[in-house]
Amino acid sequence: MSDLGIDLKEVLEDIGTSFVIRKHVGNDVSGEYLDYDLNSQVTKPFIREFFLEAVFAYDTEVEAGDLVELSDGRTFLVMNHSPELFEDEISEYSSVLYKTNTTIRVERASGEARDSHSYESTTVWECITSGESVILVEKEFGSSLDRDSWVGQIAIEADMCYISGNVPIEPLDRIIEASDYTGEDSDPWRRVEVVKTFDFDNVQVLHLTEDTRK
Repeated sequence: MSDLGIDLKEVLEDIGTSFVIRKHVGNDVSGEYLDYDLNSQVTKPFIREFFLEAVFAYDTEVEAGDLVELSDGRTFLVMNHSPELFEDEISEYSSVLYKTNTTIRVERASGEARDSHSYESTTVWECITSGESVILVEKEFGSSLDRDSWVGQIAIEADMCYISGNVPIEPLDRIIEASDYTGEDSDPWRRVEVVKTFDFDNVQVLHLTEDTRK
């Protein structure tokens, strides 16, 4: 470890913001501090609201794809997590965080069942995971963004979801928001059309469409 790394960690502990690491598998981790700034593209409302640039200590347990919950209750997905070197030793980590805006359940078709009276077949859905905090960008919201924004461009094409790479998800899975678990809400369920795994380290980008399957 470098003296600079130790000094920077002490500064974070003095003036930084406390947070909890929400690991997908394993125990949560607390006792760390970070410093953050708004993304430099502050003229774009979506980016100002959802993106943060953060600095973590040299020995942080944060990894790309983790969720970090700040002391004010906001939860962010770690999209990028890069070491900063000084004299060939890590002095700190620079990261990009996206604020989560909904919680979802992921379901997968596991077969069919036939009604004994009508003989109609319906799909049997298996819950793969539930309570996952994600960033969901809806088509209507994305189309209102500045067209110079890459976020706006991809959101115009389809609903997008950013989710930890630790979550097992596949094309044709079903995404259901927490408010729709009972099936009483009018918002559409979503079908995963494409799973992109190479845009970010350990973060998946999902292309979604309305799911009309029964």
